[in-house]
Amino acid sequence: MQAFEAAQRWANTWASAWPRKDVEAIVNLQADEGEHWASMFQPFHGRSGLRSYLVECFAEETKPAKTWFADPVVEGGTASVEYWVVIYIRDQPTTVSGCTVLAFDEFGLVKVARDYSDALEGHHAPDPSVRALIGRGQHEYLQKVTQMPLKRHRLGIG
Repeated sequence: MQAFEAAQRWANTWASAWPRKDVEAIVNLQADEGEHWASMFQPFHGRSGLRSYLVECFAEETKPAKTWFADPVVEGGTASVEYWVVIYIRDQPTTVSGCTVLAFDEFGLVKVARDYSDALEGHHAPDPSVRALIGRGQHEYLQKVTQMPLKRHRLGIG
């Protein structure tokens, strides 16, 4: 499988599986011995490691997430995918913006995923340059939240 096709599948799966908390759909993208780095200092090894991480994270979310994923940028067998997500912890919105750098095996499964993200309390729309990448039919929602004030908050998420 080509890296762009694998990365597009990864982005589409995360975009649809995250709101449904579909752990297995995401885990099935991972190579058996793959690594998922939720931060620089915390790797999750193999499918079981990724599964544990997702179960823990999704348990904190009390409403379906709103997700936007950009088209992948691919170089050789690696790709990067930007994303913008609004999650709800104790029914309060938190916006997570990030990018995941991915390396794939010959079957299109993730060998390594390194996630870099930041979070802010509340609903926050992407910068206009990011909106062009991740709009995908979400423009009305983005217009609504664009006017909301930013309140910076660091979370220990992803």
